[in-house]
Amino acid sequence: MWYKGRENKAGEIVDDGVQVIAEKLQQQEQKIKDGELSLDPGEDAMTVVFGKENGSYLKGVGTGVTSTRYFHTPRTKGSSKAVIEELNFKLINEKREVQKKDQQLEALSTKVTEQAKTLTQVLALLDSQGLKLPDFPSSPVSPLTQSPINRALG
Repeated sequence: MWYKGRENKAGEIVDDGVQVIAEKLQQQEQKIKDGELSLDPGEDAMTVVFGKENGSYLKGVGTGVTSTRYFHTPRTKGSSKAVIEELNFKLINEKREVQKKDQQLEALSTKVTEQAKTLTQVLALLDSQGLKLPDFPSSPVSPLTQSPINRALG
């Protein structure tokens, strides 16, 4: 884009000083493409040739445009680290909560299984004494297999 703004209608750069800078830009762009020159985010061949930008003027683009807006870089480098740390902290807490709920669910499942065994024994005892109660399912449905949490984790 910088080249286009300095060419005449025939596509030639007339000014010798501008031609020298254009050649330097092309050399730097070639070095970047070849991997000979590594740059930080937000830097390009123009940054190498013209120097770092400062203030609200971006060389080759104009006034009112900052490098963070033009290159879409974050405003501060530390903010993303803080967000990541906060999200990691929340993730760890959520994992702990899920583990606690799983332990509670396992305890309840064990309790239900024990109660089902006790009920089966009571029914067998009543049956042996000649008392007949309505038929119940012989194997209770385990809440552990029906839990939405375990279906999501499984």
